[in-house]
Amino acid sequence: LSCGLKFLCSQSSHLRFVFSGARHVLQQVHLSSVLQSFQILHHFFFLLFKLLKEEDVAPSDGVKSSAGGFLRQPDFNAPPVIGSRNSLSATPELLKFLYSLAEVTWGAIRKCLAEGKAFINQSLCQMTCVRLLEILPVVLGKLRLSREESCDIRGTLKDASDLKWLPDLIDW
Repeated sequence: LSCGLKFLCSQSSHLRFVFSGARHVLQQVHLSSVLQSFQILHHFFFLLFKLLKEEDVAPSDGVKSSAGGFLRQPDFNAPPVIGSRNSLSATPELLKFLYSLAEVTWGAIRKCLAEGKAFINQSLCQMTCVRLLEILPVVLGKLRLSREESCDIRGTLKDASDLKWLPDLIDW
């Protein structure tokens, strides 16, 4: 999955398509019919989690071999690259994509926090609940970083920082 996400996020045109698809699915989450099938959202939340964790989609600095076709393959004979990944390795386009994705994700997360409480004790929905709680700090972290970099507070950022969603989280 990580290799596929890296490929999809490797070019800015791909990012636009991924963002459009994710935004469409997130708009569907706002429909009550989708929330009736709450248990199916765990796959999508997992995918969003992987997308928003930039070290999973940022271009890697590892040593690559040119042998093996048009895709560059890892060179397993090369010494390992030591060092941790950080947001400095991501391109500005990727960072903008991640911040925009976090902004559109926030509304769906709030809706799922508010209306997903009804599904907490259903065994079919346990994985969706776990994925929702897993993605929450990642989305809030991206929104915070976006606010720090842009120095303006847009509607989504104000919405996340007003903490009206906190009682719903506490009920979980």
